[in-house]
Amino acid sequence: MKLALLFVAVGAVVVFAGTAPLQAVNLSISASIGPGSSDQSNIDYDTGGGGGWDVNNGAGGNQDVYLDPLKGPWFKNLAAIPGGAQINTSYKLTENLHVGGGPGGLAPAWNDYHETITTAGWIWAPNGAQTPWSSTWINSQFIIDGTSLNVDWTFNPVIGVCNNFTMIKWLKYTGGGNPNVGVVVSEYPTPEPATLALLGFGVAGLLARRRRK
Repeated sequence: MKLALLFVAVGAVVVFAGTAPLQAVNLSISASIGPGSSDQSNIDYDTGGGGGWDVNNGAGGNQDVYLDPLKGPWFKNLAAIPGGAQINTSYKLTENLHVGGGPGGLAPAWNDYHETITTAGWIWAPNGAQTPWSSTWINSQFIIDGTSLNVDWTFNPVIGVCNNFTMIKWLKYTGGGNPNVGVVVSEYPTPEPATLALLGFGVAGLLARRRRK
C-alpha cells in the first residue's frame, strides 16, 4: 500500500509540474548592475538603432540567468513608450540571455521558456510586416495561448548551462490601458523533463517520510 501511494505521489508531482511549470522551478538572475539584473529590472525603450526594449547585462552583453527553486518569476518592467503607445502598434522586445549555473554551477538546463504580460491593454502579437519572432537557439518553437497574454517557447535540444541565446518578440498595444505607462512581463524557464522527474521523486520521498512519522 505504501509503495502504491509513493508511485501515485510521484505521478501527481510530475504531472503537476508539467502542467504548471511556474510551480516547479523558477528563475533567479545574477546580481550584476544594469537592465535585466536582479537589482534593476527596469528595461529602457530605445527609439534609435534597432529600437525597442533590449534586455542585457547593462554592458551590452548577455544577462546571466539560472533556474532556482527558491525564487519566483523574473518581473521585467518595460519602460513606457516615449510619447505614448499607439493603438494597434507593435513594439519589439529583445532578450540577450546566458543560461547560468547558479551557485555551484548546478542549475539545470532549460526545456521551456514562458512569458506573461500583466499590464492591461497589451498582447503578444507576431506579425510579418516587421522583424519576425525568432530565437537563436536550435529548433526553437513558440505558442501563444488564446488570450494572447501568455507565450510558451520550447527548445530542442534543451539549452544547457553556459550557453547564450537571443530572443526577439513583439508586444502590441490594443487600447484599454494607459498608453503612457510601462509594461510588466513575468518570465520563467522550466528545466528539462529528467530534472522534473528527479524533483518529483524528491517530493514523493518527503511525503512518504512524513506519513511514516
